[in-house]
Amino acid sequence: MKVRRILASVGAGVLMSGALVALTAQTADALVEAEFRPLVDMGSGKCLTVQPNANGVVDNGLRIVQQTCDGSALQRWQFLHVGNVCNPNCSSERPIFWIQNQATGKCLDLNNGSSANGTPVQQWSCVLNDNMHWTLSPSPKDLGPADNFALVNRRAMTCLDVTAGSVAEFAPLQGFRCIDYPNNGAQMYHQG
Repeated sequence: MKVRRILASVGAGVLMSGALVALTAQTADALVEAEFRPLVDMGSGKCLTVQPNANGVVDNGLRIVQQTCDGSALQRWQFLHVGNVCNPNCSSERPIFWIQNQATGKCLDLNNGSSANGTPVQQWSCVLNDNMHWTLSPSPKDLGPADNFALVNRRAMTCLDVTAGSVAEFAPLQGFRCIDYPNNGAQMYHQG
């Protein structure tokens, strides 16, 4: 009887291990959510970071810029699922995310949700506001582990963009109409 219980426990453990491996393989093909990771621009290879001011990094309204990746918490972001939006004709739904910084706890925000090209991207306290809601193109379920994606602001329907496609240190991020998808390096990103 005791041997049967041990064998049953071992069998259950092996079964659970197999399920865990299958689950890990399944999630490896999608965006990693709720885990702080670098957000890297495809065109420059630089990481998105919060640009400090005289008060450091605590203020709302601080600009988001690109900088050589250094592994700091200022360059680590997590995707938090906050809802869904219907695609045309509601044939499918697309997830909406907050993109939250590890060091500040604040979210990526399009200033006033403006659809004007050149609108600054900043950090702001996370609230349920379309200014800081972002969707991915392609949809996260269609992403492979090394795939790049565009980030589209829910309110303005503009893309997260590096100003003038710059590869320079501290080039600011902006909202800009989505162009030349998926070849525009200034509007394509991946998790590091």
